Amino acid sequence: MPRWNRSRTRRAIRLVAAVVLVGVAASCGDDDDADGDEGWINRAPQPAPIETTEPPSTSDSVPSSEPPGSSGPATSESATSSTTSTSSTTTTTIDPADVAHAFPVDPEVSSSFTPQGHANYQATDMFASAGCGTRLLAPVTGVVDEVLANTYDPSVDDPATRGGNAVSIVGDDGVRYYLAHFQLVDPAITPGARVTAGDYLGEMGDTGRAGACHVHFGLSLDCPDAADDWWVRRGVIWPDEFLDSWRNGENLSPLPALQEWFTEYPDACTSIEGTPYPVS
Repeated sequence: MPRWNRSRTRRAIRLVAAVVLVGVAASCGDDDDADGDEGWINRAPQPAPIETTEPPSTSDSVPSSEPPGSSGPATSESATSSTTSTSSTTTTTIDPADVAHAFPVDPEVSSSFTPQGHANYQATDMFASAGCGTRLLAPVTGVVDEVLANTYDPSVDDPATRGGNAVSIVGDDGVRYYLAHFQLVDPAITPGARVTAGDYLGEMGDTGRAGACHVHFGLSLDCPDAADDWWVRRGVIWPDEFLDSWRNGENLSPLPALQEWFTEYPDACTSIEGTPYPVS
């Protein structure tokens, strides 16, 4: 074979080999997906990410939640909504242990009572060495419920009027505290007046059906729907342990015991027959 012909043949072979090598290299360089995907040939083009921006808040739109420490001013509309929501879901019940009590007879005067010694129903008669005129004090922080004037007539002996001059206070714990036979009720003690445990109420006396100067003390729960519930108001549980507690500077609450009693006698507020006590 002539030399020029052999040279041309070699050049053609080298050209074909170079083309083949370039193709192989290109194929290996493009298939680099580590998860075994089919490479860019079958991969759909990915759209550019879309940026979403929250619209700025205005006076008519309030974000559902503020980040801690946010100093953005609340609008009057949102403030009103928050107040309404809070007030509709917030309870105002006071822990009975937080309601202050005081011994109802002047602690400077020697006094006594006979535990569980009251006739017919559960209340206590308290006596003082100074007798009539001894200062009587509010046994609880709360609101004056009733101030009753003496209308007792011995010839009739109506049990509803035997207390003479009397005061009842509904404490902040919901308990009604009843004191009777006052010689004098302080003029500042009127229905609706706010009192604090230990406030002056008046003077011990013997009005109503009383054989001697003393104060009748009774505990109950208020019967708001009853026009007159004297049979409950005069007392339904023994108050002795509570009086001892308050005299010792402690603060035992009668509320649990009263709740138990009214659970046992749910009709007590509506009728004397709903209590275990006689009318006499």
